[in-house]
Amino acid sequence: MRSILVHAGHDANSDSRIETALNIARATNGHVTLHINTPIAAYVTMDPFGGSHVLSDIMVEVRKRADALAATLAAKLSGEDVPWSIENSEADLVDALVGSARLADLVIMSLGESAPPLAARPPVGAVAIGAHTPVLALPDGVRFDPGGIAMVAWNGSHEAAHALRAAVPLLRLAAAVHIVTIAERDQALSPTAAAEYLSRHDVHAAIHERDKGMHTVEETLVSIGDELGATLGVMGAYGHSRLRETLFGGVTRFAIDAGTRPLLLVH
Repeated sequence: MRSILVHAGHDANSDSRIETALNIARATNGHVTLHINTPIAAYVTMDPFGGSHVLSDIMVEVRKRADALAATLAAKLSGEDVPWSIENSEADLVDALVGSARLADLVIMSLGESAPPLAARPPVGAVAIGAHTPVLALPDGVRFDPGGIAMVAWNGSHEAAHALRAAVPLLRLAAAVHIVTIAERDQALSPTAAAEYLSRHDVHAAIHERDKGMHTVEETLVSIGDELGATLGVMGAYGHSRLRETLFGGVTRFAIDAGTRPLLLVH
């Protein structure tokens, strides 16, 4: 993963995202692009006649704040041993990251990125779907070290297979890799096939096949991750129909909302 795009902001989790990007870049000889987002739409008002107006005085101050953040980050990264660049955007965060991710190998965000009320998907899920680029989503205050224990959620689907392929650069760096499958139905591809694929990339994974019992698939995956001490979860994002995910959530939404460990989402 040589081209790493990370959302950099004024929020409390920005440092964790940036440090994670630097950790991965060091391990992969990669380049980090810091993306500072200032959405103009947040500073537009509507008049009673249907017109819109940009609050220009406020935008001037907001842009000054973004420039100051860029200067602060540039000073901080100047002493790092990783190549980096900074870019700015004024579109909606999801649209901006999706556009910028077209030539990125990885996007780094926080699981708790704020979303508009009643949004069908959290921003991390929307970026994973829109960009078709792996998204590494971090829980609040958590930094990711690529040398930990990885758990791959496997159900034999196209999304799971795509996530497995996309995760190979990170799985090669992991101290241990576990493929976890929950026996719900016949799978088009077995976990053994997934392990054989990884072995061709010099990644040797253990396989865990479990029944979900009285629990949901989502709850079972979280429990197994805790048992394994997983520091990274890998899963295909939104494998069911978009309508089902919007109405009922699903495994992806549960993993994002209840996120306790870094999660690599791939659609």
